[in-house]
Amino acid sequence: MTASSASPAPSRVLLATDHSAESQRAAELLARLPFPAPPTVTLLHALAVPSLHSGLGATAVSDGVLARLDAEAEEALTAEAARLAKRGLRTTPVFRRGRPAPTILAEAESMEADLVVAGAVGQSALERLLLGSVSDRVASQAPCSSLVVRPTGWPEEDRPPRLAVAVDETPASRRAVETLAAIDWPEGTTVAVLSVLQTLDNFVPDFTDTIPDLWDDLRATAERRLEEAAAPFEAKGLTVTRDLQTAAHVGESICRQARAHEADLIAVGDHGDSRAMRFLLGSVSQYVLRHSGSSVWICRGPAD
Repeated sequence: MTASSASPAPSRVLLATDHSAESQRAAELLARLPFPAPPTVTLLHALAVPSLHSGLGATAVSDGVLARLDAEAEEALTAEAARLAKRGLRTTPVFRRGRPAPTILAEAESMEADLVVAGAVGQSALERLLLGSVSDRVASQAPCSSLVVRPTGWPEEDRPPRLAVAVDETPASRRAVETLAAIDWPEGTTVAVLSVLQTLDNFVPDFTDTIPDLWDDLRATAERRLEEAAAPFEAKGLTVTRDLQTAAHVGESICRQARAHEADLIAVGDHGDSRAMRFLLGSVSQYVLRHSGSSVWICRGPAD
């Protein structure tokens, strides 16, 4: 399943929360995104049912304890929805029992969400690589676009955001450009349009020198692609930087480019053919998700 909406701007958003500082940061960023039309937002809290462990093994908690945990979770969810309403973000609170990642994924599919928003817990690339996280799993497996929020200073700081969008030849890349360009960003917002010409120098020494004519054609095509991607942002009066790099590892280069531009948010298209293929081969979007210090918007859409 893919996102059901043909419009690049999301109309149905699932905001996952566990009432942590990371979740509150994600909610704050969502509230500050100037969508052209307010989306319908579902605020979901998935409560993993705990068990008691002893030398005899795991024991389920009593019904009374479960009832108390449910009541506390629903009270916290109602309070969070009220806080978000004061920030102008109206939500429908939903409480579910279950392990967070599969519960969030199931809810996203059930409501035909266009976007799932979650806060990242592990801040270092090593933490994300070794431990993984709920947000990582949700973003990698969601049936729709996903936004994983990390602390970058925006929107906490009173300034316009610094955006980046990764561009290549795929429909998913065009979707990423369309998604960011559809939002009414405030004056002063900057956009770095990023692209990478991938070399095979790690496998074939001096690869680019052996095919100079073809390489020149590839570079010219990439430069035209950057101009096309920059156009909708410049039409809105935003300041746009074009950044074309040559590198053997595309994801690593994009992360490095995003750091150089101090991007608060980077959008990348995900065009993996299947979950199995993404597991076997990896993808640029997954690499950026796990290694970038920016918030990452992974854009998926209907098949082109």
